[in-house]
Amino acid sequence: MFAGMLCLLALPAVADIGTARADILACAGPPHRALHVGDFEYLYYRGAVATASLPSASAHMGRGEPCETIVVLRDGRSVAAEWRRSSDLLRAQLCTTTVNACLD
Repeated sequence: MFAGMLCLLALPAVADIGTARADILACAGPPHRALHVGDFEYLYYRGAVATASLPSASAHMGRGEPCETIVVLRDGRSVAAEWRRSSDLLRAQLCTTTVNACLD
């Protein structure tokens, strides 16, 4: 688990780098889960795929799919973020978490 989390740092950042933790929390609210590992803090935000807009078969599959954003902080500021979305392009477009709007 520890090694897998550190690989996030190698991913291209998709968030405004340097956003203060307090600003993220003020905008997005508390994360579903927070984890401290060494100098890094990981904020996990989850959301649901907006299945009401999907055809019934796709909507059924979308209910169990991940819709998560992980924000990586160091010294209280964002250094990276990773969006986890459905592998299905249609469902991925309907997958957002509250924190995404705070990081764009």
